[in-house]
Amino acid sequence: CLVTELVATESALAIWMKTNIWDVQKTVTTFKSHIPVLVNCLIYIIIIYAACRIIRLLFSARMKRHPRSKTMMALLDGFVKYACAIAIIILILKACGVNTAALVASVGVLTLVIGLGAQPLIADIIAGIFIIFENEFNTGETISIDGFRGKVMEIGIRTTKLLDAAGNIKIVN
Repeated sequence: CLVTELVATESALAIWMKTNIWDVQKTVTTFKSHIPVLVNCLIYIIIIYAACRIIRLLFSARMKRHPRSKTMMALLDGFVKYACAIAIIILILKACGVNTAALVASVGVLTLVIGLGAQPLIADIIAGIFIIFENEFNTGETISIDGFRGKVMEIGIRTTKLLDAAGNIKIVN
């Protein structure tokens, strides 16, 4: 067996494995010392997940069931899901001792650099936001874009999915 061959030799890996993995008492002690961190992480996950579900239920209860509301609900739902996922990641990293302030600042700088490099993508996103808020078209309507006529299946911030009479799907930026 490869593990016994590693242990038989006196390499640094074998010595580390003998002292850290097979020492059951040390493993149990290490696990016990990390229980508060694991419990905090679990509490963060439960609280953020519950808050996310409550916010999504409130949005769905407040929105009426006409096409524009469906579009807005889909956008808000996606925003809430991503925001909750980011919050969980940041809180878990903070519970594990990571300096999240430096991490968030680094992400801000990285976002600025990516934003400058991705100007066409940002232009599509801004155009999508204007389409949604100016109520140009809604989910379920039949429209024509670039010579493709079809029913609007889904409107996102960046793309719109159209379905024509033959069942072809076109995604338009």
